[in-house]
Amino acid sequence: MEGWQRAFVLHSRPWSETSLMLDVFTEESVACVWLPKAHALNALL
Repeated sequence: MEGWQRAFVLHSRPWSETSLMLDVFTEESVACVWLPKAHALNALL
């Protein structure tokens, strides 16, 4: 898939009742990513 890259989740924490904040490590960088919880599981699969 173009625009996608593999990532390792270093840390996850709740962000409000409907979201997650993830610290991820990719081949290019380390980033903090916000995900709505409804989409979090699908995004990680």
